[in-house]
Amino acid sequence: MKRELKDHRKMTDISVTSLEQALGMLGQLLADRGEHHEVVIIGGGGLLLLRYIERTTKDNCIS
Repeated sequence: MKRELKDHRKMTDISVTSLEQALGMLGQLLADRGEHHEVVIIGGGGLLLLRYIERTTKDNCIS
């Protein structure tokens, strides 16, 4: 049985600046709450932050 790939989410291109700002806001929110957590960035977001790519990768879901 063959599975068809479909994109179930609307992808929005995000800039490295936007991603860094979002992570900074998350860090500030956690600090304000007195919490400490570790975040793992994988996939396109990780590559974007490392400056290996200039745009995020596209994900496809298997239906």
